[in-house]
This record gives sequence, C-alpha cells and structure tokens, in this order.
Amino acid sequence: KSEYELIDLWTATALDQNEICQKLLNAFDVAICDVYNIQQSSNVSREDPPGYVLLPVLKSMTNMFSTACQHQAAICVYERTIQLLEKMEGKLLREDVRKTHLRENKYFLACAYVEDAEFEKARPLHESVMLDCRQLLAESNDPRIKQTLAFTCNGLGVLYLRQKMYEEAEPLFLESIEHHKPLGNHTAVCEAKINIGVIKMDNGKPEEALKYFNDAMQTFEEIFFGHLPILVGNVMTNIALCHRRMGEVEKAEAMYLRSLEVKAFAVGWKHESIAVCYLNLGALEFHPRKNYAKAEEWNRKALEILELNKVKLEQTVMWQTQENLVLYLICQDKYEEALPIFRRVFSMLQSENLVDHGAASVHREMIRYLMSKGHLDEAADVTLCHLALPKTVQKSFYILLDAIDQRRQPEERPQRRKEHTVQYALQEIWPGDNELTAYVAQNHILPSGDTDALLKIVKTMDEQNQDFLWTAYDAGSTWCINSGNQEASEIVLKAGLDKYPDSAELKTKLFDVYRLAHKFDKAYELLQEVVDINSSNQSIMLVGGFVAMKNDNAGLCRELWNKAAEMKDEAMAKQAKDMLKALEENIASIESEQVAEPNPENGIQTVKDETKS
Repeated sequence: KSEYELIDLWTATALDQNEICQKLLNAFDVAICDVYNIQQSSNVSREDPPGYVLLPVLKSMTNMFSTACQHQAAICVYERTIQLLEKMEGKLLREDVRKTHLRENKYFLACAYVEDAEFEKARPLHESVMLDCRQLLAESNDPRIKQTLAFTCNGLGVLYLRQKMYEEAEPLFLESIEHHKPLGNHTAVCEAKINIGVIKMDNGKPEEALKYFNDAMQTFEEIFFGHLPILVGNVMTNIALCHRRMGEVEKAEAMYLRSLEVKAFAVGWKHESIAVCYLNLGALEFHPRKNYAKAEEWNRKALEILELNKVKLEQTVMWQTQENLVLYLICQDKYEEALPIFRRVFSMLQSENLVDHGAASVHREMIRYLMSKGHLDEAADVTLCHLALPKTVQKSFYILLDAIDQRRQPEERPQRRKEHTVQYALQEIWPGDNELTAYVAQNHILPSGDTDALLKIVKTMDEQNQDFLWTAYDAGSTWCINSGNQEASEIVLKAGLDKYPDSAELKTKLFDVYRLAHKFDKAYELLQEVVDINSSNQSIMLVGGFVAMKNDNAGLCRELWNKAAEMKDEAMAKQAKDMLKALEENIASIESEQVAEPNPENGIQTVKDETKS
C-alpha cells in the first residue's frame, strides 16, 4: 500500500520519472555523506562502506520505479547500485556477499532494459549472469545461486519472447521451472508457465495456452487468497485472450473486465497495466464485433495513460497502441487523421529495424492511401522497407511497388533492382502464384499482346497449383476478356481444353466466347455438348437457341427456346417466348437478322468450382 501511495505523491508533483529519480539520488548522496561522518566519529575499527549500508534505500527506489513502470528511472538506479558495488571490491568483510549483490543487480538491470525495449543492452547482461551462475554451481550447490540462475533463465526467455524468438525462449522457461520447483518458488514457476502459455497462444494454440494459464491461476488463488496482486490480473488477461482466440467472445469480455478490476484495485486507474486492459477491450470491439468507433475509444483511453506515464514510442506497447489506432481509423475511412500517426510509428520502426514486427496489413492500406494522394515517393519508400525483409516479405508489396511505378509517367519511372520487380517475385520466389500471375498478366503481358508469354505463366500457375484443376485457364481467359482481347481468351481456353478435355466449364466458356465474338459457326460445333452439360441452365438454353438459329437449325432453336420459356427466371422466359414468336413469324425464310440476340441479365451462369483460382 505504501508503494502505491508514494507513486501517487510522485504523480502529484507533475515531475517526470527522470527528474524524480535525480532528486532521490541527490538525497541519497547526501545520506552517504551523513553515514560517512557518523562512521568517522564512531570507535568501531572497521565498518562496511556507507554506500553498502544504504543499499536497501536504492533497492526501495528500484521497487517503486518498477511498480510504477518507470523503467528509465529504475535503470538509472540499478546502474548506480552496480557502480557502487564495483567500487567496493575488497572493502567488505565478505567479498562473496558483494559478488552476490552485484550479480543479482545485473540481473535486475537486464530485466529493466527489456522492459524499456533495450534488448541489445539486456542480452549480454543476462548471458553474463547466467554464465557466472553455471560456473559457480559447478563448484557448489548454493540455493541462492540456483535461484538467480532460475530467474535469469526466465528473464532471458522474456527477452526472446518480446522479439518473437519462440524456439529460443521456451527451453529457457522450462529450465527456469526446473530450478524453481525444488526451491519452492511457486510464484516464479507460475510466471514461467504463463510465458510458455503466451508462446502457445502466439503460435495459434489457444487451447494449450489456456491449460498453462489456468494452472497458474489456480496456484495464484491459493497463494494470494483474498488479496489478488496485479500479476493475477495479467493471468486473467491471458485467459481472456485465449477465450477470444477460441471464439468465446462473451467469456473473453467478462474476464477482461474482471482483470481490469483486479489491476485497478492493485495499482490504481492510471497504471500502464490499465492501458493494456483498455487495448484488449478495444481489440474485442474491433474483431469480431466490428464496432470500430468503440474500438477507437478504448484505444485512445489506453494511449492517454501511456502518454501520462511517458512511455517511449520504442516500447512495444506504445507503438502497437498507435498502430492499432491507425487501423481503427482506417476502418472508419479516417485516413487523413491516421496518416501523421502512421508516419511517426513507421519512422520509428524503420530506425529500430522493427518493420517486420509491425502490422503489414496496416502498412499496405496506408501505402494505397499515399498513392491515392499522389505521394508516390513516400509510398515507394515504405514499400521498399518491406521488400528489404527477405524472411517476412509478402508478395503484395511487390505488386504495390509496381503499381506505384505504373502511376508515374514512363520517363519518370525509376529503374528498380531486379530483386524488387514483380516479375522476379513471380519467377523466383512464388512461381505460379495466382495473385502475382493475375497482376503480371493483366498489367504487363496482355497490354503487350504477348500471347505466348501469357500461356507460359498460366501453364505454370496450373502446374504449381494442382488443386486448382482447370481453373487456371478459366482465370487466364477472364483476364483476356477483361482486357478486351477475345482472341487471346480463345487461345487460353483451347490450351486448357487440351489438358482438361472433359472440363464442362472450359467448354461452356469457350462456347460463350465464340458467341460473343459472333463466331457462330465455331460456337455451333460445341452447342450440343454444352446444352447436354447444362441441361437445366436457362441462360444456356436461351443463347444456345440463338446460335442454332444462326446456323439454320430452326428445330434445335425452337426446342431450346421452348425449354427456356418453361424455366424459373421470368425475364429470360419472356425473352424466349418473344423470340419464339419472332421465329414463327419469319420461319418461312429464317431471316435470323429479324430476331434480336438474347441478352441474359447476368450473362451465362455456370456452376462455380470452389477450387477456382
């Protein structure tokens, strides 16, 4: 309770954490002088140095700053503590005690660095403490050293977890549990289990994660019966997230709200952990509820708390909060409001080499918005940042960069490196990919009229996606039709039928392509087979009758239109009856030009295959 009251007093001063820290350290220096003077006036032959005597004061400071999530201040105090301990070498009655304090404070400093997203500073500290502990344990089985090793395993695991290095993190958490259990450190065991649960959840295994969280929750309730600390609120948050991932929205919301109450009771309503609760409630409104305005409201409440606590943009919780806000604004078409936030966050991600940790979907949407506003250079710069990530780059960024360049005048288009071109992506990285194939075909090959190149990439798409069956050729034909190249469409469909001669869909489509091109003789060659395949298709009966009439087969024409006239769609049935009437009026001469070509309202409808590309 006294810790939280002191935090409230700090907040009331309106000073930031670094100013508070400096004032406390100045007071600490004065206290050292006072202790020194007292020691000098005493008759004791040998006493510990004043700095060592006052170490508990520094420990109290770090406890306060850590509880308040004021990590930079905590780092400053830990660094001062380590500096004092290093200067005390050979000055204490027991050197082993000094080394123990030094080792443990290096561990605490590493943890504070992790909380402040200073991973490169934290890792060597954790590793040095771990190595020191292992070497000492090889000589003696000191439980305090074993405990420090257990905590360091968990601390280094958390560092890897924050960087999504799950394979490196999980063995460390398991080792931490192995060391803590014999020592009876039940809370520490639970913390390691929670971290393993987070790994399971991040890897799409919420059911497994829930087992770890519930196990930890049960232990916490036994330990903290009647007074639940903030740590329990964090477990509740993770349990809620599992329910959300499992589609149990109401259970998730109830647990989020319960977590909020526990955390607020423990640390007050302005603590960083309360911001995380608000973020989770906002995420729940975003998906699956799609209440974007409410999601934005929760997000802004979280951001207000983070700003009040002066959380750095480099810290994951801060930049992810702002990136989420960009997403919620995008969903409400508030792009102009989202743009400055996006620019600030992306600039930080770029400078900290964290672009691959950001939300690629948000980046794509903002690239498109920048394109729409004519900011082509900026859009290209953001896109190129993603193309520089070979392990996580997505094909959509190759398409976006090409689309950006296509918007420029030909003489203004930059010469891109081969590795940044959409053609390279299709040929070398994702051969046969349907999205890339569609883009290259429609934006590069068809405008050039290179039918051979078109057939080549359609054939590759077909070969690389065997579950697509005939649909690669169907898609290729559609691209040709959309570009106004009927002849290329015919060539693609014929190639498709060479490979899939029994494809009813390709035969029907080729028939319709011939019909629309007024190549009625070629359409007639396929007519009977297409009619047999689509015997219940009213639009086929309608246009098939017209093709029959154009080939002087009045009998088949009448048969097909009579069928169409009896089928469900009233508009097409009326067309069939009207054409039958016109046919009978001109039957003597079969003057087909006097019978209007039928026009099914939705075109020819064929059965769609779910494997279609």
